[in-house]
Amino acid sequence: MIVTAAVLVAAGGHGSSVQRVVVTWAFVLGTYWLTHVYVHAAAAQFHGDSRNLLHRSLSSGRAEMSVLLGGLPGMAVFLIAAFTDVDTLTAEQAALYATIVLLVVVGYLGGRLARRTVWASLGEGVGAGMLGVIMVAAKTLLH
Repeated sequence: MIVTAAVLVAAGGHGSSVQRVVVTWAFVLGTYWLTHVYVHAAAAQFHGDSRNLLHRSLSSGRAEMSVLLGGLPGMAVFLIAAFTDVDTLTAEQAALYATIVLLVVVGYLGGRLARRTVWASLGEGVGAGMLGVIMVAAKTLLH
């Protein structure tokens, strides 16, 4: 979610096209995922995995799919908004605000799944949501 938000902050703005934002997002998210795959594959050999890099990387790619999946909700909101005849900047803002909501919900649910109290879970949600607020502030400062 945060990678998508960061791309929306950096790549978007007045005059940006939907295609430019999507291509930039796909490149950045893909690179971020490949980095996770490589680190996971490299670390596996230190934990006794004696397979070659290709086989470790294939396993790591599956293990790190959450990186790719985490980038989808924000981009889905961006694309839905962009195709409803709003300008790109408004679509980016909608996706950033949706990211805040998703971060708060995921933070809260994560706290509850970890058997934290409701108040502690709310704190987790607010803490996670602050990452999105930082992205909105960055967008405001940059554009």
